[in-house]
Amino acid sequence: MQGTVVSERGRLVPVAEGSSEYVLVVEGEVSYIGDDGKLYVKKYTAGLDGVVVSGNYLPVAPEPVTTEAPVVAEIVSAQ
Repeated sequence: MQGTVVSERGRLVPVAEGSSEYVLVVEGEVSYIGDDGKLYVKKYTAGLDGVVVSGNYLPVAPEPVTTEAPVVAEIVSAQ
C-alpha cells in the first residue's frame, strides 16, 4: 500500500533478574490510510509476555457476562 508507515524497535532484556540470558523485546506500529479514507493504526509488542496486538480497526472481545446462579436451597424449596 502506498503511504504505509512502519516503525519498529527492539531491545534485549534479561529473562530474569541476575540472569545471563536475554530475550528480544520488539515494539512497533503500522499505519496507513485505507481505500475508505480512514487512518488505520496497528500497534504490537512481542517479548516476555507473548505477543499483544491492538488497532483502531481490530475487533474487541466483549466483556464477559456474569450472572448469579440461583442458590440451591431456593431451588429445592420451590419444588
